[in-house]
Amino acid sequence: MQCFCTQSPLNILVPGSSIAGPCLAFWLHKLIPICSITILERSLVPRHHGQAVDLRLAFVPIVSKMGLLGAVRGKTTTEEGVQFVHADCRTRATFPSSGNIEAQSETSEFEVLRGGGGLARGSVHFATAIFMDATENLERVNYMFDEAISSIKEENDQIKVTFFNRLPPAHFDLVVGADGMTSRTRHLVFGRRPNTQSYSPCHAPTRYTAPRGRLLLLRPNSYGNRRTYMVVTDSNLSRFEDIDEAMRKDDGKTQEARFEKKSEGAGFVNERCVRETQKAGDYYVQQIAQVKMKSWSDGKAVLLSDAAYFPPPISGVKAQRLIPGASQVANPQTEWGVWIFNKITGVASSAIVKGLGGVVGRFLTAFGGTADFPFPEYVVSTTGGD
Repeated sequence: MQCFCTQSPLNILVPGSSIAGPCLAFWLHKLIPICSITILERSLVPRHHGQAVDLRLAFVPIVSKMGLLGAVRGKTTTEEGVQFVHADCRTRATFPSSGNIEAQSETSEFEVLRGGGGLARGSVHFATAIFMDATENLERVNYMFDEAISSIKEENDQIKVTFFNRLPPAHFDLVVGADGMTSRTRHLVFGRRPNTQSYSPCHAPTRYTAPRGRLLLLRPNSYGNRRTYMVVTDSNLSRFEDIDEAMRKDDGKTQEARFEKKSEGAGFVNERCVRETQKAGDYYVQQIAQVKMKSWSDGKAVLLSDAAYFPPPISGVKAQRLIPGASQVANPQTEWGVWIFNKITGVASSAIVKGLGGVVGRFLTAFGGTADFPFPEYVVSTTGGD
């Protein structure tokens, strides 16, 4: 049992209002009641968009301790596994969900949409809203939108922070960057960009693989529509210079046009999905990379979650190591590579291999159980004592 004790109030700044920031605020408020927490968000409104979030390992009991597991259960994606299709639209391989939270398959039992259609935010509808709703009305937790940090400097045992918009300069005891893979906090504190490594990455998601590193994933949800997940990968990064420029300028129309161009001739329903995506209200583009830092802290500034150690979707759970050759096999650039990939998934989904996998999975699960990462128990802080 550990106890946090402090003699004076703590003033804490948390840039990033997605999931890590609100979760940190929840536990800081609970365990250090005298602290004051400001969660900063550069967007004008809560941004409930992005890749779906799944809970595995120790995150399940942690969310349960927050009293939010019921809200998560009620808003899962309803996926029941994943199926692989070929260009002829026929399903050739299926991998169902396990139904066991201690040995979850590729499809999590607790996967929740990060966001929904448009900008509307209902009460506890999506992953980001679930955690924000749990914290925004807490005493001494304040959300500040349409604001971002312009500078960070250690000064007199505190951190002086200046802002871009309306907030005056202020001093904080701790700054925790929870602002994601492209963290501005990380850039300001460490004075450089992190070592990022790009990689070529019914109720069941449908996955289609096409040459030139193109992937289409159609995923159901609990709101009566489907999400479209389009990926383009290549070791030749010059192929993405136009999209990178459009992302820097936040030019959605140019991003859509570039993806439409890159989807030409991919087959299956790629081109149709691109057209439908352009009508969606929650379209977004994100680079998939790894963030690798030698240190996650510098003085009184700390990085949290994706800002510190963003992993790509196919990396391991316990580390950021990629399975050797996995990115090349999963994202083939040639027709021959697609044929090999389809053969591998077909064999892997056979009854014999599934049976062997079930036996092995009892002793070595793909993602591990809730006890694989034990976490300490904490008690509420007091204003004094040992």
